[in-house]
Parts: sequence; structure tokens; C-alpha cells
Amino acid sequence: MAEAGEPLTERELEVVRLLATGASNKEIASALSISPNTVKVHLRNVFVKLEADSRTGVTMTAVRNGWVAGGPIPASDLPPADPQLAELIAPAPAGSDEAAPTAQVISVGALIPAPPVSVRVAPNPLPLPKLGYFRRASMVLGIAVTLLAAAVAVPAREPASASSPITLRQENAAAGSGLRFPGENTRWFERTRLPAPREFASAASVGDQIYLIGGVVSALATGDVMIYDLKSNTWATGGAPKPTAVGIASASAIGTRVYVSGGMLSNDTPTNRFEVLDTESGTWTTLAALPLSLAGHASAALGDRIYVMGGYSPAGLNVDTFAYDPRTNTWQRRAAMPTPRGLLAAAALGNQIYVVGGQTDGQERSDCEAYAPAEDVWTACARMTLRRSAFGLAASTGALYAVGGGGTTYLGFSERYDPVRNAWTLFETPKLGDWRNIGMAPIRSGVLVAGGRNGADRLRDTFVFELGGNRAFLPALTQQQVEP
Repeated sequence: MAEAGEPLTERELEVVRLLATGASNKEIASALSISPNTVKVHLRNVFVKLEADSRTGVTMTAVRNGWVAGGPIPASDLPPADPQLAELIAPAPAGSDEAAPTAQVISVGALIPAPPVSVRVAPNPLPLPKLGYFRRASMVLGIAVTLLAAAVAVPAREPASASSPITLRQENAAAGSGLRFPGENTRWFERTRLPAPREFASAASVGDQIYLIGGVVSALATGDVMIYDLKSNTWATGGAPKPTAVGIASASAIGTRVYVSGGMLSNDTPTNRFEVLDTESGTWTTLAALPLSLAGHASAALGDRIYVMGGYSPAGLNVDTFAYDPRTNTWQRRAAMPTPRGLLAAAALGNQIYVVGGQTDGQERSDCEAYAPAEDVWTACARMTLRRSAFGLAASTGALYAVGGGGTTYLGFSERYDPVRNAWTLFETPKLGDWRNIGMAPIRSGVLVAGGRNGADRLRDTFVFELGGNRAFLPALTQQQVEP
């Protein structure tokens, strides 16, 4: 039986190297001409020997030890004494907005800085037998492709088509990745699961309760309201359903009232309905309609206003920002977004609203732009490390937290934005790969995420990320931002 600290065998190291490329158990088995069950046995031994509790933890250990390095690069090609991750893509030539970026082949080991404290890992195994040229080349190429896919975004900048490209129907979804079960090296915790799988729901916080509104439970949109209580760790039905059943809407709370704007009807038609839930009485009221029918948009509450931006209308992408005044029940058009996007996310932090990610013409984006309502001005902020759409964003403890996404980009991390440093930092995710259409809201010391989709599976999962947890946390990784 394997023991912690024991050296890896040559076969186990082969498995680790393939795992680091993002290969599945079946793909590893095919590459090594062994059975998937044998791969599971090797992985179980690797996890014990390296004292890791996730595939990403194994990959990080392998990178730190140089077991998956793609070869050194000249010192002249590296950024000067920068503890952050190296840039993977060179900037486009001056004066050319459409020029394709040029990839740099760099050492995998150069991407991740050594942790600030000593981490116990297994001794470096004996070298493997020499591999053939084509096998070595394919392994290096696989690592490079995986890293580029995880850390680089190159979205198209063409306008979206007139018809909305988003839908409540996900029959053709690709297979997703497995659960990364929270263990001793994470601040993610599982909580009571939803009564039924749900995606495309809108979420908002009122005190110690999270309201999950609408979404898709079966094949159609629903107006059901589910309430999660942080103190009792329970889900309960929240009284009267929302008058208009929708998915891909957006919810924001002011005091004890939750405002839900737009969304997609069951026939995949955006709506301009704007309704508010009084959480004290459990009653709904229909308010002045949105200026546009929208779905896949974002909203945020700042001060005594609700701000709505982006999303898809029947005519295509919405570029406008709208402000709602609850006192007068009226909408006002504000400064247009610099980069129109759908399936984006927004959250208020300080005196600004940060609008992040999304997609344009089916291409996921990493954009971050901040809107200052007092000045009615948009400014650019540091891009996310990874492209994301149909994901969650929430502000908690003075920072932004971006979780989930996927569809076309493999996601192995969540991200945290520090507005003081204007920088994104990677941290763990409870579910790897394709994890989108989630409901997410802030709590007092972190965020809560519920439902969503992982590949072809609609989910019941509820996870909480708690900053005040007592468990150890994997070292965070930070990357300089480049073009999306």
C-alpha cells in the first residue's frame, strides 16, 4: 500500500504527466495502453504519495518539481524578476486591433512561483526511459495547449447576430468534468443541496438568507423561489412564485426587496418584465418595464438605484446602461458600455459597478470594466485571467469573486479581484471544467453558489466559500493580464 512521501514509480510519473495536460482517466488509459481501472489505482497511489486531494493539487506539485516542464527558455524572454505568472501571449502589433496574438513557448515550471512556505512532496522519481521524438513532442504540445486554453482568451470583436444566441435548452451540452470534493486544503464547503436540480436561476442576498429565483428546473422556465438560510443550512420554498417565469434573468437587492429584471421565457424570447419581491411579506409587485427586452444581462444595486447593462435583446447585443429609481418607478438611459457583451456578470464594490466577462458572438471574454454612476463614466480594469461567460460574480469582504463558467474554455480555478491592486488572483474551485449557469450571491465572509450545469448534468449542488475558515488554503497564483 502506498504511503505519504514515498517516491513515485515510473508508471505513476507517466500518469502524472498526462494528468497535467488535462487528460481524462480514459484518455490516460488509452495513451498508456492500460485499463481505466488501472489508471484509478495509479491515481489513488499518487494522491497518497503526494498528499494531494485533487487533480489540480497533483499538477501543481508536478510543476513545482519540474516533472512536466516543457523545457527552459532564455532568460531574455522572461519578465524581469516578477513573482507573478509569465505572460503567454505577446501583444498585437501597434495600430492593429485585429492582429492575431503570437504564442510564446515557455517552461511550464516558469509559470507558477514557488510557494512561500515549504510543502511536503514525494522525492523526485527516477528518470523515465527515453521517449521517442514524436511522443516527447506531443507531450510538450499537449501541455502548451492546455495552458494556453486555461490562461488565454482571444474573443472575436465582431457584432453579434440579430437573433439571440442564448437558449434555455441545453440538450447538446458536452460532457463536463468531475466534482473536486472540498478537502483539507480548501475553503470551499458543501452545504445542503437544492431539492431539485436547477440552472439559470437569479440569486440575491437579504441578511442571512439567499434568494434563488426562477431558472430552469425541468424543460421550462419556472417562477419558483427557493430560500437558503445560512444559520440552519436549509432550503425552503419562498411563498408566492415570481409572476413571470424566466431563466437567465438578473436579481439585485436593496434592503429587504429583491428586484428581478428581464430574462428568457420558456419559448426562448427575452422579456422586459421587471418585478420586485418584498421578502418581509413574500409578495411580488410588477414595476415599470425595462426599456428593452433583455436576457443574459447583468444588474447591480448601488445606493438607492438598480443598474442594468449588457445582455441580448431581440435586435442583438445591448450596449446601453439603464438606471432604475424605486422612488419614481422610472428608468433612465446612462452611458453605454465600452464593450457590449451577453452572459456577463456584475457586482457593486465601493462606489463603482464592475462588469466582467461574458461573450460576444459566441466567443467568451475576459473583459473587466467599471462604471461610476456619479460621473456616468466607464473605465477599464484588469482583465480576468480566464475567459468566462454564464458564470457568477459577487462582492464580499472588499473584493470580487468570479466562479464558474465554461462551455468553450476549460476552467480549473476561480478568481478574486483586488480593486486596490487592480489585479486578479486565482483560487480553488469546487468543480472543475465546464460549470456554468450557476446562481451566486455574497454572504458575510464569502460567497454562496447553487445549482448550474456541469456538461450534460443539471445540478443540485450548494457550495460556500468561507474566508474565515480554519483550513489551510492552497497558495494563490496571480497573472498579469493581456488581451482577452
